[in-house]
Amino acid sequence: MAEGRKRGIYLLLLHLRGPRSIEVGRLGRREFRAGWYLYVGSGMGGVLGRIRRHLRKGKRLRWHIDYLTEVAEVKEVFVKEAEKGEECAVARSLEGELQVIEGFGSSDCRCRGHLFYHPYGEHLRQVSIRALGGGESLKPEEVV
Repeated sequence: MAEGRKRGIYLLLLHLRGPRSIEVGRLGRREFRAGWYLYVGSGMGGVLGRIRRHLRKGKRLRWHIDYLTEVAEVKEVFVKEAEKGEECAVARSLEGELQVIEGFGSSDCRCRGHLFYHPYGEHLRQVSIRALGGGESLKPEEVV
């Protein structure tokens, strides 16, 4: 995907090595199990710029996902050009298949959450590919 100011949605596949108790802004303290997480987000002002921000360590913590990316490792990024509203459609499509982390990443919408847990990373990877129905799969170092 050529940068510019492309609008899009993205899914971050994250791995958390051990259980952690994390203070997540206004959500408060949350307990996270060791395992794999999938975050659904969007960047309507430049999706690749948003992803690059999430990948940086030591950033100002602004969004819920910023708190998790400080302690978990982003293993893969899935990105697709999209318009506003598709982020929530993808998040809702995952609710029946994955464990939703209630309230995480959904403070500005009516979704149950935009973060999902599963013990197996490969399962989340396959779910990501299917949920986006296209787009690109990138390793974090490929997001330039």
